[in-house]
Amino acid sequence: MERCPGTVGGDYLRGLTKVLIRSPGVILNHATGILELFPSTVVAGIWTLHGVPFVVAGFRRSENVAGCAILLVAMLVGWFGLVTAWRLYHALLNGRTDFNRRVAWSGLACGSIVSVFLILASNGTLVFRIGFFGWPLLAAFFYAAWLRCKCPVGARAWRAA
Repeated sequence: MERCPGTVGGDYLRGLTKVLIRSPGVILNHATGILELFPSTVVAGIWTLHGVPFVVAGFRRSENVAGCAILLVAMLVGWFGLVTAWRLYHALLNGRTDFNRRVAWSGLACGSIVSVFLILASNGTLVFRIGFFGWPLLAAFFYAAWLRCKCPVGARAWRAA
C-alpha cells in the first residue's frame, strides 16, 4: 500500500482523512461509480442481451425494421455514453486530465439523450420512468460538472495532501 505523503511514520488514516477533507470529489466519484455506474452497467448489459436477439430477428424477418434500427442505435449510443462515464470515473480516480474532452462531452451527451429517450418512450408512471431510466443522468451531471470546472481531484489531491 502506498504511503501517504506528508504523514509521520506512514500514518495512513491521518493522510486519508486529509485527502477526504480536501477532496470531496474523491468520495463523490466512488459513490458515483458504486451507486450509479455499476448498477447502470448491469441493467444495460441485461437489457442488451435481450435487445440484440430482438434486433437480429427483426432484421432477418424484415419485421419492424425501423423499430429495430432505433433500438440498435439506442443501444450503441447508450453504451458509448456508459463507457465514457467509466473512462471519466477512472480518469478522475487517477487524477488524469489528458483525455479528449470533446469525446467526453459527446459521450455524456449521448448517454443523457438515451436516458431521456427511454424516459419518454417507455410505459409506466412518470415517477418510475424517471427513477429507473433517469438514474444515469446523475452520473452524467456529476462528470459534466467536473469537466466544466476542471477540478483537481483524485491522485493530484492525494499528492497535495
